[in-house]
Parts: sequence; C-alpha cells; structure tokens
Amino acid sequence: MDGWIGGRWHVDGTNLIRERVQDVEPIIEHNKALQNDHETPDDVMGRRIAKIPLIIVERWINEDGMNILDTAKHGKKAIERFIRRKLSDPDWRYLKTR
Repeated sequence: MDGWIGGRWHVDGTNLIRERVQDVEPIIEHNKALQNDHETPDDVMGRRIAKIPLIIVERWINEDGMNILDTAKHGKKAIERFIRRKLSDPDWRYLKTR
C-alpha cells in the first residue's frame, strides 16, 4: 500500500493529541485514472476494485471496529461485505478503481 502514515502532536487545552496523517492525493488520483481505464487488468489476483489508503483502514478500525486486513479475526466474508457496503456509500466513492 502506498504512502506512509505520519503523526503530528499538538496541545488542546490540557490534552496532548497525536493527529495521524497521510498524503492520500496520489492514491486518489491513481484511483480516478483507473476508473476511466476499464480495459487494464491488474495483477494476478484479478481486477482491482478499490485502493484504500492505510489512514482510511485505520479510521475504519477506530470508528467501525473492522480491520479489513485481519481475516483471522473478522472472516473473509464479513470483510468483503463491509468493504462492499463502504464502497457503495457515495462518501467513499473515491476509493473505487472500477
């Protein structure tokens, strides 16, 4: 997966907060290009339907309790349903590559 996740520290009142960040622009631009290229097959795994930045994976873990990288914990079918549901949401459309 592309891009490194970094962090910034800042103080909010009496709390020290670590903000997690990742430059996802290259991934989003790549996804847009793939959305327009319906003829290009991807790797040996078949056709890619989405490319999800690690910061989004982390967000889904924190907000939804679903780690899409942990099939042992959640099961492949549950992860597939979760991803299908997320990608059907207009808010996450930019993750799609097809």
